[in-house]
Amino acid sequence: MKTLKNNKNAILLFTLGILTGFLINVVLSEISHQKILEDIEALEEEMFIQVLTPINCTSSSQLNEYQGCENLYGYTSDGWEDNNQNCNDQWIEFEFSEPVAVEFVVMQNYAYEGLKAQKDSIKYFELIFKTENGENVFEETLQNTTDSQWFDTLQMEKSKFIRLNVVSSYDTLGVNTCHLQSIDFYGYNG
Repeated sequence: MKTLKNNKNAILLFTLGILTGFLINVVLSEISHQKILEDIEALEEEMFIQVLTPINCTSSSQLNEYQGCENLYGYTSDGWEDNNQNCNDQWIEFEFSEPVAVEFVVMQNYAYEGLKAQKDSIKYFELIFKTENGENVFEETLQNTTDSQWFDTLQMEKSKFIRLNVVSSYDTLGVNTCHLQSIDFYGYNG
């Protein structure tokens, strides 16, 4: 009789063990499934680098109504030209609809060599990122070429206003007008 009772207890313990193992497996599978869903949601919410287009800009001067700073991000080849200031004390300020974090900037002098030779080009410049915590300054040199040039700014703080200050130019002989064909901002908004 004792053996039969021990067998019943063993079978009961064995059955409880299987059920417990099954339930633990179901719970662990559900936790794993939930983790996968959270990872997918995080990827969906991850921000991807995009072109950040200003909504407005102002500049210290412009040559005429056709050479304004809005041409820099308006995808035209006209670009911005100062009003015969030869790049001296020139600046352009860009405004965005909401604060943006800029990863990198792509700038270009005139792409056509014949037109570039007729204008002075920016040499040293600084970008001033106006953030809630003050200003972050990025300084760099724009090469005197017709190629697009990439500058990693790696701004983690967001800015609604970014100012481009012309620090110096290449002082092209025989010209008085400073020129920049385009500037594109890449990063994250919102």
